Amino acid sequence: MALWLVAAASAGELQGEVAVDALHAASTSQEPASGAGPGLSATEVGLRLRGDVVQGPFRFDLDYWGREPVAGLYRTLPIRMVYRAEATFAVVEDTVTVGLGRFVAPAPVLTLVDGGRVRITPGDTWSLELYGGRRGLLVPRTGIGFSPTLPVAGFATGVHRPRGAVDLRGSWGGDVATIGTAEASHTETYTAASAQLLGWVAPADPLRVGATATLAQRATYLLAPPGPEDPFDIALLSADLFQALGWASWRPADGVRLDADVLRQEAQLHAGPTLDADPPGPDFPVVEPTFVDTRLRAALRTFGDRGWLRPDARLRLRPSRTEVRVGGGVELDRFPGFDQADGPFAEAFAWAEDVETSVPGMDDAALLDRLLWSASGGWRTGGFEGRLGASFVERSIGPLSARSLDAQQSVDLAPFVLEAQDLLFLRAFYARRGWFAGTDLEASVRDPEVRVFVQLGLLTERRW
Repeated sequence: MALWLVAAASAGELQGEVAVDALHAASTSQEPASGAGPGLSATEVGLRLRGDVVQGPFRFDLDYWGREPVAGLYRTLPIRMVYRAEATFAVVEDTVTVGLGRFVAPAPVLTLVDGGRVRITPGDTWSLELYGGRRGLLVPRTGIGFSPTLPVAGFATGVHRPRGAVDLRGSWGGDVATIGTAEASHTETYTAASAQLLGWVAPADPLRVGATATLAQRATYLLAPPGPEDPFDIALLSADLFQALGWASWRPADGVRLDADVLRQEAQLHAGPTLDADPPGPDFPVVEPTFVDTRLRAALRTFGDRGWLRPDARLRLRPSRTEVRVGGGVELDRFPGFDQADGPFAEAFAWAEDVETSVPGMDDAALLDRLLWSASGGWRTGGFEGRLGASFVERSIGPLSARSLDAQQSVDLAPFVLEAQDLLFLRAFYARRGWFAGTDLEASVRDPEVRVFVQLGLLTERRW
């Protein structure tokens, strides 16, 4: 639920949200690689607290998100993250603002900073932000205590005009990753830099063209660290990532949308050393996610202005294989007899995916040829939306979605991997001005596996 606290003052404003939720998941598998027992379950509770209070030139923002395991045979790790707890002061109104506390930096990769920043906006077209302090978050979503102290600094600047914009961001900081068990572990500390340049231009009213280039040195992604019963002593520590994206968007009419983009990604992965070597061994070779991805999408208002057609095609070229996905969807948002958006709705999507390998002797590419589809229908009215449907988009993403690192296929929900199996789902959400509530139920059609999520929140706004 959500609750607002109001302080007695003058010429001020307060708004915020407090929400609680509960998540339960159960998984059953008889596969040998699924772990010691056939059944797993987990239950979590979550809390989200967001708000801001403004008093003249002063402002305070808070954003907290936490999750706690409370029951089940599969206990997940708790998450207690303060994403923002920052006080800011407008030194010069609408021109110079300084801040102190914890904040999400405008960096190319997710970066939490415990420190300070200054933002300069001398006009409507140009801005500059400088920040520095210590890193407050390790990936994936692991908070840092008082030690170690990892420095971080960066900037963000941009020029924005009605016909185009250019933004430049850069950051530098320390990072650390630890793999292994309590009995045998290895810690690596390093510094890394990242930069991003993005911009767009509108040569004509219905057309926009843009590009983005991103370079992230040793962006940390700690995946699947070895456990006490796992045979592996290798873990991926980080990735040097380069991305170049070009895109175009054409809107000649309200009911016609055309989009095209080309993405080039190159990555050099760094794996952790073997823990049984003395000294630890060199980096372990892994497959690097390098590819060129071309995608074409369209949205056409049709069926007598009652729905949309959404064709979609994608070609991804990898060093070892070629992936082709062709398909699209149909959406009906206004049925006959209902002149407004409220009422019944339905949608369906399907894609045919073909994968061909260029590696001699590779015989598993045929297993990736598949038909993916989803369909749902429901009702909207006021602040309510309910939806019932099916999602048949099963994919093999073992071992990361399986119960143990030596699993070769995805055989369970692990238990929180969404849309990784053939599912039936029921979703409902209702929102009013001061509160909201929702639920989400997913059940596998093959095994007795289920995921249930419920949430409740309260919202408020006060001025004085």
